[in-house]
Amino acid sequence: MAALAAGVHPCADAKGRPLDPRRAALAGQPLTADHLCGAWVEMRGNWEFLRDALALRSHFGSSNVCHLCRATKGGELDFTADFSRGAATRATLLQDAADAPAGANAPAGANAPAGASPLYKIPGFSLWRCMFDLMHTLELGLLQRIVPATLEPFLKPGRGLGGPFAGTTIQARSHAATQAYVGFCHRNGIYPRVKAITSQWVTPQKPGAALQLSQSHAKAAALRRMLPWLCELTAVHAEVSDEARLRATLLRELHAMDVVWDKAPRFLTSEQAAAAAGHCELALDALRQLAAGWPGRWKLPPKAHALTHIACDSILGNPRVAHCYQDEDFVGRAKRIWAGCHGLTAQRRVQQRYALLTALRLSARYEVKLGIRRTRGPVRARVHAPSGAETQDAASGAGAADPAGRRAKRRRGQ
Repeated sequence: MAALAAGVHPCADAKGRPLDPRRAALAGQPLTADHLCGAWVEMRGNWEFLRDALALRSHFGSSNVCHLCRATKGGELDFTADFSRGAATRATLLQDAADAPAGANAPAGANAPAGASPLYKIPGFSLWRCMFDLMHTLELGLLQRIVPATLEPFLKPGRGLGGPFAGTTIQARSHAATQAYVGFCHRNGIYPRVKAITSQWVTPQKPGAALQLSQSHAKAAALRRMLPWLCELTAVHAEVSDEARLRATLLRELHAMDVVWDKAPRFLTSEQAAAAAGHCELALDALRQLAAGWPGRWKLPPKAHALTHIACDSILGNPRVAHCYQDEDFVGRAKRIWAGCHGLTAQRRVQQRYALLTALRLSARYEVKLGIRRTRGPVRARVHAPSGAETQDAASGAGAADPAGRRAKRRRGQ
C-alpha cells in the first residue's frame, strides 16, 4: 500500500522479504506511464471484522460501544437514550483523534487500538473512514430482530391480531402469511423472496431468548425485500394499539430510508443525505420506544447506533452502493467452485478458476465498452471436444463441476 501511494513498484513484499528477480527488476519504477498513484479511501465491513482487523477497544461488546464517537452503554452518553441528529453522542465524534497517524501516534484515549495492526500503517489511513457495512447492520442486524417481532402478533394464536391470516394454529397462520406474501411479491415484481414463513420465525431458539432470524430462515436481500409487504401489513392495523402504531412507523421509515438510498446515485446530494438521516432518526426513535415499552418482544442492539453513523456520517457516498453484498456473493461462488475440486488441490484450484472467471467477466465488460458485445450477459466459453464428439458449453466459473448450481441460477432467472 505504501508503494501504491507512492506510485512506484515495491522493493520488498509486505513482510520485508526480497521479491523474486522479475519483480525486483521493476523496484522503484513508476507503476504507470503517467505516474498515477493509489489512495486509501475507506474500509467497510461487519462490526466483528472491524473490531478484529483494527484491534479496537471501543466496540459492541465493550462499555464504550463505538469507535467513531464516545457513546457508551449506560451513563450520560448511553447510545439507547437518543437517536436524533442533535443527540449528545453526536457532539463527541472522533474525527480529530481518528485522523491521527498510525504507529506511535495511534488514536489516543478509549478509542486507541488494543494491539498493533498493520492497517494503521497504510498511508492516509483514517479511523473515521472505517465505516459499518449497511448489509450487516440493517439486514443481518436489525431486520433479523424486527421482522419476527413484527410477525409474532399476527402468527401466534391468542395475540389478538389474526388479521388476514386465518387459522387456529401457528402453522396454519404461517402458511396463510406465506401465501399473502408471495402474492404481494408477484403483484409488485419483488425479487428475491424468502421461501416460506414458518413457525420457527416466531419461536425463540431458547426459552426466554429474544426472537431472531438467521440466514437459514432468510438471506439478507430477501429480508430487505420484505419491507414493502410488512409496511402494508402493519399500516392496516396501525390503530389497534400504541405498539402497533410505533411498529408501523418503524417499518415505514426504514423502508423510506432504503428507498432513498436505492434510488440515489453513487454520491448523495445534500437533500438525499438529509432525507435518509431523517427517516433513520424517526425509525430508530420508534424502535427505542418499542424496546422501552415492550422489552420482551423488542430489543435495541448496538447496531441501531451503528445505523445512525451510516445514515449521518457516510461522507464518501451512498452506503447502498458500497455494501458487502458482492463480498458475500464471492464467498458463495468460491464455495461452489470448491465443491467441484479435489480435496488435496482445492485451495490452489479455487484461486485459479476464480481468476479465470474474473478474467472472462472483465473481458466481456471491455467488449461491451468497445461495442463488440451488446450486453453483459452470461459469459460462456466454447470448449471444443475431439472430432466426432459433441461441442460442450462450459459456463465460466465452476464449469462442468457444478451443474446443479447452473440449473439453480437458470431457475432464478439469472
